[in-house]
Order: sequence, then structure tokens, then C-alpha cells
Amino acid sequence: MARGQELTPQLRSCICELHSIGWGAKRIHRKHPDIPVGTIRTTIAREHLRDNSGTRPRSGRPQKLTEENRNRLREVLTSNPKVTNKELLEAIGYAVQKRTMQRVAQELNVEKKKEQKEQKGQQKKRAESESAPAPAFTSIPTSEPASIDLVHTSDPAPTSGPGPTDNPAAVVDLVT
Repeated sequence: MARGQELTPQLRSCICELHSIGWGAKRIHRKHPDIPVGTIRTTIAREHLRDNSGTRPRSGRPQKLTEENRNRLREVLTSNPKVTNKELLEAIGYAVQKRTMQRVAQELNVEKKKEQKEQKGQQKKRAESESAPAPAFTSIPTSEPASIDLVHTSDPAPTSGPGPTDNPAAVVDLVT
């Protein structure tokens, strides 16, 4: 069964309040039919584990880069967009690898500016490719130009079905 959206803290507290006044899971389900009975029972059973009806932290590997280091990265990138990767790693004390730091910088929506030399080089390449002449197309030489003869017949068009080849009046003969 696929997991749905997490219950909001307000909805969880509402379920627990109704349970505390003596309502059962099925009765709460009749009041909130969009919440399955099993979810209501689980919410009631796990309420003592939560702090102030808040969401419990998820299991799994914790983030390698702390919020403090993320903020430091953001500060360094906004103050100097041309900072190098090595300087960024030094700023956070080599807490993560270079690629992880680049990924975090991308998540922060702060991009490093490329060196002006690289940008000028790319502009120069672009200008050269735009100014280069387009390749010339050559035609295949023929000894004589082709002539087109239309063949007309006095027979009416057959009624077997529509189509360009069904009408003998539309036959074109190419003579070279």
C-alpha cells in the first residue's frame, strides 16, 4: 500500500482530543472519513512518543553538512561569486567532499561565476562559429535538362477509389 500524506499536527491533536474524551477509532473515522481507521489507531498509540504533537525526526543517514556550514557556504558565495572550490572547502573546514559541496551550493540556488577568461574564450569561439561561412552545397551536373510531358487521355477516371495514381489524366511522364 502506498504511503499518503503525513497528518498535520492539528489533525493529530484533534484525533487525540477526541480519543481523550472517549471516542473510539471507528467513531473518529466516521467524523473524518478521509483518514483510515488504521492510521487513527496508530496515531493514538504513538502520541506519547511525540513532543507537543510535532513530527518525529525521520530515520536514515543524517546530513553530513551542518546548517552552520550551509550558512557559511551561502555567505561566502554571496560575498564573492568568483570563489574557487578549494576556498569554499577551506571555509567549511573540509567537512565534505568537493562534489557534495557543489551539490549543496546548487541546492542553495547560488551559483559560482565562471572566470572572465573562460567566458571570453567561449564568446570568441561562438563568434568564430557564427562568422564561418556555411558549407556550400554542390549540385550533381546533368548533361541535359529534364523535360516534363503531360499525358492526357480521353478516358474518364476510374471509380475504384480516390488517389493520385488512379486517375490516368494525372500521369506525368518524365523524359530525360
